[in-house]
Amino acid sequence: MGSEPFGGVGASDLNAAQADLAIGCTYKYLNGGPGAPAFLYVRRDLQEKLVNPIAGWMGQKNLFNFELDYQPAAGLRHFLTGTPPVISLSLIEAGVDQLLEAGMGNLRAKSVRQRSI
Repeated sequence: MGSEPFGGVGASDLNAAQADLAIGCTYKYLNGGPGAPAFLYVRRDLQEKLVNPIAGWMGQKNLFNFELDYQPAAGLRHFLTGTPPVISLSLIEAGVDQLLEAGMGNLRAKSVRQRSI
């Protein structure tokens, strides 16, 4: 499940929706721009059952040991792969601040109005 069933905006209670997985990005609504980081939701009971096909050092159990034998971290962290896009992460902070100031309800209402045009 991506963000589109929720109109791309608005509060989404993924537990209430009984979602297994959801993905989203910071590109559009948080003004992240090219290379903006994405995010992942994995229902808690599935986090240990699902396997990440892309092994990366950030998802490794002892990430600073740089061992040749990959051992995944427990929980959601094993879905991380490479080095976080630190600059991109810092750039979305302003988008988050603006979104919080505007309010999700106001953004959703504007989105609905624009679709009716």
